[in-house]
Amino acid sequence: MTPVMRRCILLRVWLFVLVTFALVPLGHPSASAQVETGVILRMVSQSIWNGPALPLRILVRATNETEQTLDSLAVVLTIGGPVRSRSVYEESLTADPTSAIFAYPFPQTGALAPGESRVFAIRQPLDFLQARGESVIYPLRLTLLAKDTEVATLRTPMVYLAEPPTVHLNLASTWVFDDPVQFGPDRRLMSGPIEADIAPGGRLSAMTDALNGSQPQFADVVVSPVLAAELAHMAQGYQAVNADGSVRTVPAGSGGAAAAARVLSALQKVAGRPRTELAALPYGDASVPMVYASGLGHDFGRLLVRGREVVEAALGASVSRTVFRPPFSQIDPGTVQRLAVRGYRTLLVDPDVLTETVGQSFAPPPVVTLNGADAQAVRPDPEVAALAASHTADPRLAAQAALGELAAIYFEFPGPPGRGAAVTFPEAPSYPPAFFTSFATLISGSPWLRTVTATQLVSLTPQPETQTLAARTFPHLSPAYVEQLRGAKQSLARFEQTFADPRLASRLRDQLLLTEGQTFVPNPGLGARFIAGVRGRIQGLYHRVRLDGAPLYTLTSPSGKIQVYVDNEAGQPATVVVRLISDHHLLFPEGDARTVTIPVGHAAPIQFPIHALGTGRFQVKVQIETVAAIPHPDLIAESELIVRSTAYNRVALILTIGAAVFLLVWWGRRFLPRQRT
Repeated sequence: MTPVMRRCILLRVWLFVLVTFALVPLGHPSASAQVETGVILRMVSQSIWNGPALPLRILVRATNETEQTLDSLAVVLTIGGPVRSRSVYEESLTADPTSAIFAYPFPQTGALAPGESRVFAIRQPLDFLQARGESVIYPLRLTLLAKDTEVATLRTPMVYLAEPPTVHLNLASTWVFDDPVQFGPDRRLMSGPIEADIAPGGRLSAMTDALNGSQPQFADVVVSPVLAAELAHMAQGYQAVNADGSVRTVPAGSGGAAAAARVLSALQKVAGRPRTELAALPYGDASVPMVYASGLGHDFGRLLVRGREVVEAALGASVSRTVFRPPFSQIDPGTVQRLAVRGYRTLLVDPDVLTETVGQSFAPPPVVTLNGADAQAVRPDPEVAALAASHTADPRLAAQAALGELAAIYFEFPGPPGRGAAVTFPEAPSYPPAFFTSFATLISGSPWLRTVTATQLVSLTPQPETQTLAARTFPHLSPAYVEQLRGAKQSLARFEQTFADPRLASRLRDQLLLTEGQTFVPNPGLGARFIAGVRGRIQGLYHRVRLDGAPLYTLTSPSGKIQVYVDNEAGQPATVVVRLISDHHLLFPEGDARTVTIPVGHAAPIQFPIHALGTGRFQVKVQIETVAAIPHPDLIAESELIVRSTAYNRVALILTIGAAVFLLVWWGRRFLPRQRT
């Protein structure tokens, strides 16, 4: 570019700047109202905060999605007047609510070809703001010009600190690590997002990277026991079912197995830090109101305990007994009372759970005392959450906008101590992965912010608001599904008294407990597969206990004994009931049932005294049952045998002989001589 051309461009750009100053007081059109030009500006990086000695540094990326080459480029930086309220700040992200106080063009060399992206750098000293002597938010507008024509605009806040802050805004952040159940009862990975979520750049991977930044902060980390168990399983290598039904094997140390090991290790590092307050979701990520509405409230305590145990075993760190995150923020007054009774006093909820005070001019306190229970809820700021989720295509700009909202809260009352705010990154994937690292970096580098845990925020909030939690209803498990689950639990209880294998029983119990989780409310068919898997495992061992022996027994006298042989190939002793069933022709003097423990590997004989009431062939049904009858025993095996009785009844024999003798004598009289008359 020749000096003459450069001077021409500067002249035209300055003309644009003068026009901008003339039009801004009348209101500049919002970014959403501007004509679509096919050129996109995205944030690459921005100074976390600025001051008299800290110049503004911004990198933006421009992408030309048109079919024309853009040249004579310039980026114009416009600084608007300070915003002094949250509403004006939020307006400044889409329009110009205040007059411009500064504008400066930054001509750029070269052109922007179709499909090309370029990064433009801006560095602007801010010593001219020192005379104002106030710490505020200045709205920034970056305008990309091509031949004096505006082709793209980006708006972002600038946090300006005229002097070091003496008080801070306490910030509690909740990071929820959760994914639905994605391993089937056969321990194979089904379709689901976990492989993408834990891959480098994925959602869960980005969250762990953000928490493991160069300056770890205080935070509440909530971990799903489902996710913790699946990560531990994947790290050892696993099998996955493809869309076409084929099965692929992922060895340990490769692919998804390596990613799972990395994310699990990162979570262990985060959980082990003193600045982390670790909480666990209930086992299966079960919703507390859903569990009670489904008639499974008796499992509530077990779900809490088992969830803690799994997370502690996977991460090697202690889980809080006082902080609780309701899965998907599903909570009602009954849940609050049940949790408070068990010692959970601090509840981590979403912004929409609690109502906002009508006519509230400033940010409400982040802690709310709940009526009817000795518990407090940490309330995230809804506007921070909305702004963070509003720029999904530009996650770094979203992080900058969320930081600006926190700054607006801080500048409302920068003097009083004890003020705070809260943010929550919930179970649902609401933010692009790149947002998390950007936001964590901004938070750790903001001197006016002080990160705290939820427990600390509750203790630091001087006058929490009091609210009554509204009654709410949530989807729950169907009665038919719950009936299947109860039947399987009863079968497992009978199984536990048959085989003394606590490890297997514990695994099967966990599998049934898992089916009470949130995943199976919209997908009961998957839960039914887990229930059927437990029944199949039980029946598989039952089928290894079989009846053996002769199918025919002969009694040569009215009383005798028959032997029933039970063969046990289950690999462990089995305690069972062997029962004989026959009609009234056979009696069992010592009872028709025996409770016996069958050793492993050979057929054990069981004797039954028997008494026949007659001769003939009599059918006997032999059954092996479980010891427990809850409410009825399970049939393990069944066969039939025949008892043939050839014995005679003595009384009947004597009577028969006597009758025969009588008839013989009576018949023989004809041969005796008779007297003649």
